Amino acid sequence: MTANTFDSDVAMYFNLGFDDVIAKPYTLEGVKAVLLKHLNQTQVAS
Repeated sequence: MTANTFDSDVAMYFNLGFDDVIAKPYTLEGVKAVLLKHLNQTQVAS
């Protein structure tokens, strides 16, 4: 979760190994969407 969401910041986070970025201010729907995306990927990989 970050307040720094310039394209260059997001690219840096992914280069550092982040799986995703949730920008502030965040919403419950936004957090749920990111969690479900990664949970679904984990279930498919199992």
